[in-house]
Amino acid sequence: MPLMNKKYFIFLVAILAVVGGAALIWSIKNQTPPNQPVAGTGDNATPPAPADNGTEPTVTPEIITSDIDTSDPSADEAGWKTYRNEEYGFEFRYPNNWQAVEEEGVLVRIYDPLLFLEKDAGRSPWADGARLSVIVRNIGAKSIDQYLDSLNKSITDGSISILDTKEVELDNMRGVTRVISFLGLTRTIETYIKKEEEVFVFVIDFGINYAEIFDHYENLYENILSSILIQ
Repeated sequence: MPLMNKKYFIFLVAILAVVGGAALIWSIKNQTPPNQPVAGTGDNATPPAPADNGTEPTVTPEIITSDIDTSDPSADEAGWKTYRNEEYGFEFRYPNNWQAVEEEGVLVRIYDPLLFLEKDAGRSPWADGARLSVIVRNIGAKSIDQYLDSLNKSITDGSISILDTKEVELDNMRGVTRVISFLGLTRTIETYIKKEEEVFVFVIDFGINYAEIFDHYENLYENILSSILIQ
């Protein structure tokens, strides 16, 4: 692929990833009236034009191999930090080099800063990054399965595909983990845990669909999940 075309493709995918992530979080936020975000603890850090024949352009998914070193120090759990939220009574640990920030619509969002330093490679600053978002919603008497069913029905344009679904047990509570894709170009892992009337949603998403980057973060994500404590 010529250099300019490759840069353009990567920029397009980054834009789609942002739109896809926003669409997913918007859908989660609009299932129930939002709870007020609560401050936690942590360290603070052009799509193609339609074809002339009136049809939408076809974007072919591409798995890109990157030269990013995934054997970074975040794999050493001994030095991980703890995010604790007293209002909702939960905590979890995350890599010590990640940066926690408060953003609208989520309780906390934690970024891996290492992969945002790829500007010299000609990539947009958000294209290679990973971020972990935590959302809490009151879903009343609905089960997790009923909530996910209503969430799926709210996404009607076919842009999001569910690649995998499995049951998990975290802190002696049943949960559901799903891997989803936006237009086949990005991957997101999301886990839903319900306590009484509230569902806790842990979402980790990426920019471009680097194959080895996904495997690296999937392992980190599972370690983060295993550290969750909900009172």
